Amino acid sequence: MSDRNTEKFELIKKSFEYKHQQKYKEAIELLYKALEYSDNDDDNVEILSQIGDLHVNLSNPQRALEEFQKALQINPNHNYSKQRCYDIYISLGKITKALDISRNMCELDPTPQNYYFYFNALIKADKIQDAIELFNKLDEVIKLDADVLYLISTISPIEKKKILLERILDIDETHQQANLDLAEIEFNDKNWD
Repeated sequence: MSDRNTEKFELIKKSFEYKHQQKYKEAIELLYKALEYSDNDDDNVEILSQIGDLHVNLSNPQRALEEFQKALQINPNHNYSKQRCYDIYISLGKITKALDISRNMCELDPTPQNYYFYFNALIKADKIQDAIELFNKLDEVIKLDADVLYLISTISPIEKKKILLERILDIDETHQQANLDLAEIEFNDKNWD
């Protein structure tokens, strides 16, 4: 390992120690120094995303967004940075931006998790009909994801909601929110068992 790589590695290692001690500003300073030693784009993306995470820990969402966006300028497909931007936009109430990011994530990688983000943004944007139409077009792998099904259950009429909740529990009997919602429905229907 070259001296530059050794120095970069030591800076990153020390920044993780600071992070665990909740010394986020000190960790950020070390990661910025590590960027000076790095000429590897993949490393830079990871370092920038770590800096973004530290800014989130410091309750500085705008600065965190800047760092995640820098990472995305280097690697537009860096899923972690996209997810973190999505989370920040949701927390800031910038639902349209979160919706755009989650749509793009689904186009690039149509996983149940990415569709979960997309449905969540659609629901928060009050695009209920769009969410239902999209759900009906998806393949079974995504339709049978317990978390995706749960989101759909939250926008369904009570009769369909109960069916969806039961289906979720067939897939994952430990799904806490589905269990609670189904128990509430049964309680309201006076089905005490």
